[in-house]
Amino acid sequence: MKMAKKNKRASIFKQYHAESPVGTEFRRLLHNVTRPVEGNERKSFLITSAMLSEGKSTISSHLAITAASFKKKRTVLIDCDLRRPVIHQMFDLPLEGGVTEIIEGSVKPEEAFKSTSIDSLMIVTAGAIRKNPTELFEGEKVKQVIEQVEFYFDLVLIDCAPGSSKTAFLNSTSASLYIRL
Repeated sequence: MKMAKKNKRASIFKQYHAESPVGTEFRRLLHNVTRPVEGNERKSFLITSAMLSEGKSTISSHLAITAASFKKKRTVLIDCDLRRPVIHQMFDLPLEGGVTEIIEGSVKPEEAFKSTSIDSLMIVTAGAIRKNPTELFEGEKVKQVIEQVEFYFDLVLIDCAPGSSKTAFLNSTSASLYIRL
């Protein structure tokens, strides 16, 4: 009999310390990336890295918490790493009812928003794991979903798999952040 794997990851809220030097740097980073460029407000961000374990999910989570807590922005963090999703573990939320189901059409985007202990922060988890998740991101569906989500939020942060430079994301977001450690 297989034992269920227990989540050993600590809650992101226990790791986040707003007044620490790291917390200060996240406020600075948030200010720099969300500031308008040539009069255009940047509202949605693709966050990715070149390789595994470079901290993109942690950075995405800290940026989301910072935006919701300090800037009081209605913020959503979307876990689009459909091979190794971790955002649901970091926020102690169920995996199902997320990105996979939205793109497949079984759930509307607004039905996938999951609450956190911060009123202005919502999470969209990765959803059910599929054999070939990259196929879900083909076509115009991703752009439509991001546009729908942007209607509800001031800031949309999209945590993607390493190396995600798919045109579906790049053409659908205001900017990209590439994490390299």
